[in-house]
Amino acid sequence: MKFAKGRVWGLAICWWALVFLVFTGQTHMPRGRATTRTTAAPAGKTGAFDITFTQRSPLSEYSKLLQRTGATKDELGPDYKLAQEPFAAYVPPDYNKSKPIGLIVQSSQYGTAEILEPWHAVLDAHHLMIVAAKQGDLSLGANTGVCLDAVYNVQQSYNVDPARIYLIGSSKNIAPVGLCTGDLFTGDAYGGSFDFFAPLVGGTAPAFKYQPSKDLLQQAKAHVQVLAFDADPSQEPAHNAVAAALKSAGFDRVVVASFAHDELKTAQGFEKLLKVLESGKSAGLAAASQPTNDEPVRLLHLAQAYLGSGFPDRAKNKLNLLIQKYPNDPAAAKAKELLEQINSQ
Repeated sequence: MKFAKGRVWGLAICWWALVFLVFTGQTHMPRGRATTRTTAAPAGKTGAFDITFTQRSPLSEYSKLLQRTGATKDELGPDYKLAQEPFAAYVPPDYNKSKPIGLIVQSSQYGTAEILEPWHAVLDAHHLMIVAAKQGDLSLGANTGVCLDAVYNVQQSYNVDPARIYLIGSSKNIAPVGLCTGDLFTGDAYGGSFDFFAPLVGGTAPAFKYQPSKDLLQQAKAHVQVLAFDADPSQEPAHNAVAAALKSAGFDRVVVASFAHDELKTAQGFEKLLKVLESGKSAGLAAASQPTNDEPVRLLHLAQAYLGSGFPDRAKNKLNLLIQKYPNDPAAAKAKELLEQINSQ
């Protein structure tokens, strides 16, 4: 019995000693993993693959999204769980961490199951990788957040060129995302509707539907904004009105790029879009007039915006003001032509 009791006490002492060592860090026993961790792609992984992230960007905290977008809580929508927002990805096979790579983040209205195979060779040639949100029809807050999160997580595993981070998409909220993330994305391409400007009613300039900070808008204004619309002739006036509204608001690099139905799904169409994003201009694409801060051109752009939005009387007022104040400016000649068109209708 003495031997048994001694053995019990010996085991008890060893147990408490082990507990002490574990809690004081004096042992090399493996510890459990953290319950929340980034599921970023392994550094250097190439080819096509799916990925889910769990670590939100410091920029995507809900209160910061409210501030960034200038939206109300109702407009922003509820907060989201990043782990429930999967992505598809493609990385060129020749990626090497010694050479920075460009990054495209894609967000579509109906989501996308995969990166289109015809795009792969184009991405290889341009040394660009892409991550695409697989969920569609996201709220403004979720759409903005997952785009910020995608960049943040990819940067943990890849050597991303900060001067070549682009946003493309066709979701209804993609324009507000692009115009409030000028601190991160260096070029944006919008397909489908352009949900950012409020109706042009009253005032002297287009009203923003949301109110991002002036600093963020100023950064977006310096980056190319590609209006990748359907090549539908009946929609051309509306497309031009959006471009004019952007220019009148001070955006410096606006390009209207019309694409035939499903053209962007081809390698040729996708490469045309990338060339615009990379350079701001491309042969065969109708570039908007060079923007300027000059008052005559601003008045002309504003008149075009009013006309395209169904307010011909307001357009005529701006055109007449332009001609009266700046009769010798080249913009006045264009204003007279536009006035003749309006009066003949």
